Amino acid sequence: MHYTGQVYRPPSEYDTPLLEVTIGCSHNKCNFCMMYKNTPFKISPMEHIKEDIEELQSCGVSFRKIYLLNGDPWCLPTQKLLEIAKLIHTHLPSVKSISSYVSIKNIMGKSQEEINELRAAFYNDLHIGVETAYAPALDFLNKGCNCEDIYEQIHKLNRAKFRYNVLLMLGIAGKGNAEKNAEANAKFLNETKPRIISVMPTTLAFGSELEKLTDAGAFIEQTQLDMILEEKMLINSINYNGYFYGGHNMNLVPVNGFLKDKQKLMTKLEHAINTLDQEILNSTRPRESVSQDLAL
Repeated sequence: MHYTGQVYRPPSEYDTPLLEVTIGCSHNKCNFCMMYKNTPFKISPMEHIKEDIEELQSCGVSFRKIYLLNGDPWCLPTQKLLEIAKLIHTHLPSVKSISSYVSIKNIMGKSQEEINELRAAFYNDLHIGVETAYAPALDFLNKGCNCEDIYEQIHKLNRAKFRYNVLLMLGIAGKGNAEKNAEANAKFLNETKPRIISVMPTTLAFGSELEKLTDAGAFIEQTQLDMILEEKMLINSINYNGYFYGGHNMNLVPVNGFLKDKQKLMTKLEHAINTLDQEILNSTRPRESVSQDLAL
C-alpha cells in the first residue's frame, strides 16, 4: 500500500481499509491545524491507486467500506472520484460505502448533479470538519467558507441522502462566547440533522497560527469548565435524535449516546463539574504537537 507522510483517519474508521488518493491537504490554511503543514499536497497517481485496490483485493476479505486518504479527497474532480469508485467496485464488489474527510470548501466546488452522482457511486459516511456555525469564529478560522456556505453545502448532501458526521470544536469562539457558539451550532444542527455530531475541545497546536494569535492576545482560550458548560448548552439545545460523540481522548469528560437520552449525557457532565478538581476545571487545555482534527 502507498502511504505518504502523515496519515489520519477518524476513530470510527479504526477497522476500515485506507486507500491513499491524495497526499496532505489541498487547503492547509486553517489557523488551528498543523496536521499536514510539513506534507506538500499531491494527487496520487492512478496507477498507485489501482495497485493498492488490487492489493486489498488480494487479501480475500469482503470489505463493506473503504476510507479514502488524506485531508480531503473531494478536492479531486468528480470524474476522477467516479473513476476511483469504479475501480473499487470492480475489484472490491462488497464495498457499499466510500468514506473520507470532506471540507465544506470542496463540496462547494461540486454541483448538485455531481453530488448525486457521487452518492450513486456509494460515496457516503462522510466526516465533515464544520468546526463551528458561529460566523465570527468561523471567519476567524480561515477555512475558506462562511456560515451561509455551510448551510447550503450540507443541504446539498441532504438532498442526495448522504450520511455524515459533523465535527465541531468546543471553545473555538473564545472566552466569553460559549453560549453564542452553542446557540449557533444547535441552530445549524437542528436544521440539517447530521447522523452523528462529534465534538472536541479546542486545543492549541504547537506552531499553529491559533497559538500565535493566543500568545499575542488576539484569542483568549476557554477553560476546561467553560467547554464542558458549552457542551451542556449544545446538548440541551439539540431537538432531534442524532448520535452525540464526545468520547475522543482529548475530551476531558467522555460522553457518547443518542440524544433521545440526552439527560444521561447531561448528568455525566454535571457529575464531572461537581467532582473534578477545581484546578483542572479552571485550567486551559495543554498545548499539543498536532491539531485535534486528527481525530474525529
